[in-house]
Amino acid sequence: MDKLEVMDRLQRLSIEQDKLTRKLIDGEQRFRALARSVWSVQEEERKRLARELHDGIGQTLTALKLRLATMEASPEKTEALEITEIALSEARQLARLLRPAVLDDLGLAHALEWLCQLIQDQAEIQVSLRISGLEERLPPDMETLLFRLAQEALTNAQKHSRASIIDIRLTCTDQRVTLCIADNGIGFDVDQACASERDGFGLRSMRDRVELFSGDFSIKSSRNSGTDIFVNLGR
Repeated sequence: MDKLEVMDRLQRLSIEQDKLTRKLIDGEQRFRALARSVWSVQEEERKRLARELHDGIGQTLTALKLRLATMEASPEKTEALEITEIALSEARQLARLLRPAVLDDLGLAHALEWLCQLIQDQAEIQVSLRISGLEERLPPDMETLLFRLAQEALTNAQKHSRASIIDIRLTCTDQRVTLCIADNGIGFDVDQACASERDGFGLRSMRDRVELFSGDFSIKSSRNSGTDIFVNLGR
C-alpha cells in the first residue's frame, strides 16, 4: 500500500467520521427537541390542573362556605366552616404549587418574589432576591425553567440544608441569563449525592433540564460550607 493509497483511505475514513458525527448531532438535537416538547406538555398539564383546582374545586368550596355562613349558628356549622376553610386553603395552595398564576400573568420576577416570600413564611428562612437587567419578559419556556430550578433549589434548602439565609441572584444581559442560588446551610458531598439514586435524582433532573436549553449547570458544595448553584442560559 503506497502513500497515496493510505492518504486516500484516511480521507475516506475522515469523511465517514464526519457523517457519523453529524448523525449523532442531529439525533441529539431531535432528542432535545422532543424532550423539551414533553416537558412543555407537562407544564401545560400542570397549568390546566391548577386552573381546575382554582376555578373548579376552589369555587365549589367557596360556594359551600358562603352557604354554610347563612345557616343558623351551631357547633356543627362551626366545625363544617372550619373544615371547608382548611380544604379551600389547601386547594389554593396546591394550585399555586402546581403552577402559580403569577408566573403566567406577571412574569418571572413577580413569581420569584412570591416564591421567596412563601419559603420565608413556611420555614422562617431569610431569603434575599436580587434581579438585574431584566427589562422585559423572557420567553415563556425559559421563565418556567428558571422558576422551576429556583423552586426546587429552595425546596431542597428548606428540607435538607438547615440554612438560615438563602441568596438568589438573577442577572440578564443581551446574550445570557444567569441564576445563582446560595445558602449558608450544612452543605453536602456533591459527588456522593449525584451517585445516590435517592439524593441524586433531583440534582440530575435540574442538570438535565438546563441541558435541554443548551445551558450550563453547576453545584459547589461541601460539608458545613453551604451550597452554591449556578445556571447559565443563552438568550
